[in-house]
Amino acid sequence: MKACLRTATAALAGCLLLLGCNAPPRLAHFPTSSTITSTPLDEILVLDTEHDDLVILHRVTGNRQTVALGGTPGQMTLNGPNAVITLPYDRSIVAVALPTRTVMSRIPVGVEPQGVVSLDATTVAVVLAGEGALVTVDLPSGNTLRRHELNLAWPHGIAASGSDAVLVTDRVRPEAVRLDLTTSTVDKLQLEGEAGLTGSPMVPSLMHSVTAVPSRNEFLIPHINLARSGDGRMGFVTSSGPVANVYYGPKPQPTVGVETVGPVATPKSWPLLQTTTDSEPLSEPVATALLDGEAATAVLFRGSRRLVIWGRSAFGGAPCETPFATARVGHGADGLALTPDGNHMLIRNASDLTVSVIEVPNLRPEGSCIVFNTADLKVTTLSYAATTLSNDAQRGRRMFYDGTNMDMTRVGITCAYCHVDGRTDNRLWEAPKGTRNTPSLAGATLDHAGIADTAPFHWDGEFATFGDMSTTVTQVMVGDGINGEEGRQLFAFIDTLRKPDHVMPNDDETAAQVARGKEIFHDPAVGCAACHAGAHGTDNLNHDVGTGPQFQTPVLDGLSRTAPYLHDGSMETLDDVVTRLVITNKMGQGSHLSRADQLALIAYLRTL
Repeated sequence: MKACLRTATAALAGCLLLLGCNAPPRLAHFPTSSTITSTPLDEILVLDTEHDDLVILHRVTGNRQTVALGGTPGQMTLNGPNAVITLPYDRSIVAVALPTRTVMSRIPVGVEPQGVVSLDATTVAVVLAGEGALVTVDLPSGNTLRRHELNLAWPHGIAASGSDAVLVTDRVRPEAVRLDLTTSTVDKLQLEGEAGLTGSPMVPSLMHSVTAVPSRNEFLIPHINLARSGDGRMGFVTSSGPVANVYYGPKPQPTVGVETVGPVATPKSWPLLQTTTDSEPLSEPVATALLDGEAATAVLFRGSRRLVIWGRSAFGGAPCETPFATARVGHGADGLALTPDGNHMLIRNASDLTVSVIEVPNLRPEGSCIVFNTADLKVTTLSYAATTLSNDAQRGRRMFYDGTNMDMTRVGITCAYCHVDGRTDNRLWEAPKGTRNTPSLAGATLDHAGIADTAPFHWDGEFATFGDMSTTVTQVMVGDGINGEEGRQLFAFIDTLRKPDHVMPNDDETAAQVARGKEIFHDPAVGCAACHAGAHGTDNLNHDVGTGPQFQTPVLDGLSRTAPYLHDGSMETLDDVVTRLVITNKMGQGSHLSRADQLALIAYLRTL
């Protein structure tokens, strides 16, 4: 059956290419998760993370309505006449009745729900980024039907592959899984690229989303490629800019057993063109959409502020080498969807609080690829809200995600490449002063601001303010450099970044262990709190803990989500930190701690 579908698709593409017959019915996404979607009534649904609203815009008239969600939204999916939305900081999902514009239910699901897809008329699958798991939820009852362990460090993107299977990507690690919801079989796919231009292995990263291609038995994962050295350090592939790829691969087939340790089918990565027609680097692809019966693929590049369309070869499914349509979109573009009729693409520009509406152009044959008439490309911009940020923070947010700002970068490398959601990519990088572990910048909570009071910055403590970090911009991001005003603006935005959620004790025994760990942490005889002090857990001083020169005391915000640890990532787990540094008196004075006390301290650290 699958072979027949592939043959039929290729034959249809050949008909379009060679015989000039009419285009097929336009197809929208197979069920996936996004920050934007639409209904058959010309209504655009977009998540407003500043006002905690679901905004409903009429695509033609621009009329706007809002539904208060009671929490900051993450992603959403349609489920019949309802929109189901994740609330990452509230550990819940909400179901909004679109006909009445009301919240029908709020359902607790777990730590940091992100991606969500509908499985049937009453069931959704929800990715728990903070727990490395997925749950299926019955919407009418609010009950969790099943919990599945994904064995992914940061699961995020999800797409449905039929009603009984989903595909989930890891945000930063080169891994994805296909989960059979009937058998709970997890097929893990290692997304390891071949040797790149430098001879180093290519490692996919920043896999924000996934799109299923049902007729080809494939899925699309937009990502960047990194070069990995033998000791695990990362670098960008070429000096001319990061390579932007869309990852093509066959879906792994079900296997016997609970989990497979290796790939079931070998994936294949098709590199996309390095630059657009006006020689801009393509930077940070975040989402894809299938156009005109899968004849073409649209790729949204947040860093480049571009929507780029590639055709696909009539026989074989690979993308054409040259993009044939491109459009400029807004700042911070992070969501892409199609209208149900497939005639318009919708893009959420999160930093501008706008929506780009792009008309899907008409097909025409050219060479061996299916392409569009680029003269027909039309873009309309709709505003969905006004920002609540200060002018400085708003400018800083645009700088953070903008790969076209030459002060910040000339090769498309943005702050978000390493500081994913303002956090960490959990990677080691080759930096001007040696191997460095990406620190998290996210420290804001509802009670206090972010990391503004944790200067000096960098592991070496070499920068008194963000305005002093121009050398990082020029040496690492290959930009022209920023001045003091730009540094202040960038920092104003960084100070708003919220720290990640974490697992809390859910039983009396664990709660008692965490309480004991807190006592140990604040015990002057142990000395943890002497250096890890204040709202963010740092005294802002440099110390030597036996790993080389003196380095800054790191903040502890969202500690359990920031592994590996120390400036060089030499401690893979919190247990390593305690057993190799604390109880050896290199970090504090913990040599007297029993193993039970060590485990209690680790349990407490996970709650910070």
